Amino acid sequence: MERREYRRIKKAHFGGANKIDLHGKSKEQALRALRAFVKASYHSGLREILVVTGRGRKVWEWGKPEGVLHRSLTTWLEDKEIAPYVIPPPRQANISHGGEGAWYVRLRSRIRSRSKG
Repeated sequence: MERREYRRIKKAHFGGANKIDLHGKSKEQALRALRAFVKASYHSGLREILVVTGRGRKVWEWGKPEGVLHRSLTTWLEDKEIAPYVIPPPRQANISHGGEGAWYVRLRSRIRSRSKG
């Protein structure tokens, strides 16, 4: 993601249509939800989404660098059902959008068929 695009996204508003919060979900539930959300967002014509994974429970106490969902996101974006819709890599979100516990994910633009006319 280019610096100028990242600055633009940091100022954007991420509301219900372009934000998914995976807090409280198991790994399997989170992956299913992410697959459905990415596909729906792509087909709605969105170009970027905010994925909130959280930092993980008591990360600072366990000495682990991050939580399970947070750590899994980059692998999930390579999933065969998600990869065709995303432009890697994700970028860590600005503090106003969740900071270390959230990611900006860019989506590919939809290819529109042109009618002959």
